[in-house]
Amino acid sequence: LLGFVLLGPSVVASCYACNRLLAGEDSGVFHDFLKSYRSNFGQAVVVWLPYMLLLGVIGFNLSVLPGSASPGSGDGTDPVQLAARVGLVGLALMVCTAAMNAMLLLSRFTFRTRDIYRLSVYTLGAQRRVSLGNAGILFVTAFGLVMPPAWLILFVAGLVVYLACLNSRPLLASVGAKFTVAAGP
Repeated sequence: LLGFVLLGPSVVASCYACNRLLAGEDSGVFHDFLKSYRSNFGQAVVVWLPYMLLLGVIGFNLSVLPGSASPGSGDGTDPVQLAARVGLVGLALMVCTAAMNAMLLLSRFTFRTRDIYRLSVYTLGAQRRVSLGNAGILFVTAFGLVMPPAWLILFVAGLVVYLACLNSRPLLASVGAKFTVAAGP
């Protein structure tokens, strides 16, 4: 899990660069990435760590669930174990989607950390289309990366973040309209 600590700030910076690219305001994707990485690093780590730890616990529980793919074990068709696996995978997908919402919100707005957590969970239900779209993007990406080599993620990650940012434009507009105040003259 230690290797994934810097993933949160990188996703926030990538979302910032992709959102600027989508808005037509980019001053260079690499420059935008570095600017956001430097300015959002601390809060991104604080926001990302609980999600990462929760995903680690879910992954550990999936790996030690009786009937895991170990040689000589049964076929694992016990309905309780199957339901537990489906439930854990569904919970992991919800946590990943909430984490993605948090990273998107952090890339665009300056909220307190606890407000980012609240909004990331709130937007799961308030923006169902966006949440289902992001969950679908993350699920297809995870499913697609199970078979090919792991280094393929280097080539797919930018596209995944771009698609998530493109899908999340209504979410960001809604949060901007409901939870921010326009700057005065």
